[in-house]
Amino acid sequence: MTCLLDDDQSWNTTRPEFSQCFRQTVLIWIPSAFLWLFAPMECIIIARSKARLIPWNIYNMSRIISVAIICLFALLDCLFCIYLYGVHDEQRDAFQFAAPFVTFATFLLLEYFIDGGEYTRVEWFGFSC
Repeated sequence: MTCLLDDDQSWNTTRPEFSQCFRQTVLIWIPSAFLWLFAPMECIIIARSKARLIPWNIYNMSRIISVAIICLFALLDCLFCIYLYGVHDEQRDAFQFAAPFVTFATFLLLEYFIDGGEYTRVEWFGFSC
């Protein structure tokens, strides 16, 4: 297993770089944990919203399509991880196995919030849709 944060790789060099373990844990898990932590509050906001049915426009559709494409790539990453582990019997560290699944679940949650906001007129990212 690689070191989470190696001083020789990140600080004592002319070209600093984070380790693979750091990139696939801290840089994925912290934003995902933030979204999942506040997900119940967002669900309550969507459920209690009085306004309904936002008219569909190019902005709404492009937002949904772009997140759906990212979800597709995250799902393909999950399937590729399972393929490498199952077919090629390649040993992977726990963080390498968990990161694609966390990413996929987080983007599915984001897709749910975007779709839920379309039907309940909830503002996302400071824009009124």
